[in-house]
Amino acid sequence: MVWGILMAFALACVAYFVWARRMDRLIGESAEMEWERCGRRDPHLVEGLSRDEFERLYRACEYPRTPRFALLTFAALIVGTPVVLVVLSSIFAVTGIAEPIALADTITSVVVRDGEVRAVDDRPSDTALYYAQNLSGFGYFFGTLAGWLAIVFASAWRFHKTQPGIFRDELIRARAERQAGGGQGEQEAAL
Repeated sequence: MVWGILMAFALACVAYFVWARRMDRLIGESAEMEWERCGRRDPHLVEGLSRDEFERLYRACEYPRTPRFALLTFAALIVGTPVVLVVLSSIFAVTGIAEPIALADTITSVVVRDGEVRAVDDRPSDTALYYAQNLSGFGYFFGTLAGWLAIVFASAWRFHKTQPGIFRDELIRARAERQAGGGQGEQEAAL
């Protein structure tokens, strides 16, 4: 099972790197065409930007980010699962849930009937042991799911936080930053 997951991850990595190299070439060609088009139709839009800055902005805005983040999320799930299980084991060891035999002894010695706690010892301990094991299995199952959801949430949050804007808006922002930076440099030189 583990080897199958690792092989699937390795194949996904190879497929991604082949795709990324091809995509990089296509984005480079598209950036050249867009540079020429903007130079003809909207020269004021690229005014003050070098071709390298334009291409960097174009790549940042137009390069598909989803496959990379999906692969990184898959890697985080592979690496994070053992960490989540260690954390759960530690929590269960501290709380005593990880000791089904002690929990089974508690279950067989105490029972609640009619709202009163009574000490009884009439149930077989095997049943209580299975019940205690199921409780810890329940904790591991939902704890692992919660850990995976936390990893996916962190990945999605990062994906959306680092998402660039629309290409035209990014060009305008970069041009404004460059002009503001140039203006500050001239003011500092005058002082």
